[in-house]
Amino acid sequence: MQRIYSLNFSIGELPCRLTAICPHFEKTSAYFHRHPVFELHYVSSGICAVKTSLGLSEATVGQAILIAPGVYHCVNQNMPNVDKMSLSFEILQTDTPHLDRDSRLLLSAMNTAPISVLDITNSAGSVPLLDVLEQIRTLADHYEDELVQREQMRALAALLFLGLFQKLTDQRPQPTLEPTDSISQRDFLIDEFFNLHFGLNDGNERLAKLLCISPRQLDRILRKSYGMSYREKLTEIRIEVSMDLLLTTEKSVAEISEMVGYSSPANFSTFIKNVTGKTPSAIRAAGRGYYRGTVGQQGVSGHHQ
Repeated sequence: MQRIYSLNFSIGELPCRLTAICPHFEKTSAYFHRHPVFELHYVSSGICAVKTSLGLSEATVGQAILIAPGVYHCVNQNMPNVDKMSLSFEILQTDTPHLDRDSRLLLSAMNTAPISVLDITNSAGSVPLLDVLEQIRTLADHYEDELVQREQMRALAALLFLGLFQKLTDQRPQPTLEPTDSISQRDFLIDEFFNLHFGLNDGNERLAKLLCISPRQLDRILRKSYGMSYREKLTEIRIEVSMDLLLTTEKSVAEISEMVGYSSPANFSTFIKNVTGKTPSAIRAAGRGYYRGTVGQQGVSGHHQ
């Protein structure tokens, strides 16, 4: 069962936060989605496969997959005998030019690749990542949010972050010092809401209520953070989910239409054709080779349900 932690910790001058942990594999809806936080999948049995626009990445026992913020991805839910721990964390970057050099290097190393497969068994001369991850899993299994447990988890999160930094710098020498955008807890909640509730047609009101703001304020925040309105961002998520379901499942167009919030298959087909230039059946016939970047090139706009 996933737990939301929101535990702050620091590495040097770099503020970070552990946001969530799911200590064991749980099947969920398989569709392309993204988070404004780092996502780590540590494999303890079987094989974990993650699809992104860059292709398929696989990790087996003793390996972990690190996914950078904002990367559209989908975890294969049908791999046999899989057990894995997934966790997410964010870098609360503030005033980057005033961070010390070590913190800037650490920040840069964590943001140099969209997805990485890491060997966590070889820890000679570095943080024992395998031991740290197993301790995190054990603590998460029995977590009761007591003071001692919180401090233990905070310390383990800092060790994990340092271990990942060491692995990444081993794989990617000479990182640059380019700053990246900061991520707030509000952005995390917004992205998670879109990922979980893309089928809602009154989601803007629910999300605004969740954030204790008006729908108009919500649109201003979304335009500032993502460059689009609620309706435009919802369309972006829906097209990604629809494309994935059309290309990787046997679900009917009517089933997919209902999943993504359209009142009829006809309205759904019109939505897909307006955004991609192809009908759902044509996309499915084209198969996996169909280019997934249509939304980014053509832009998105609101559509009536």
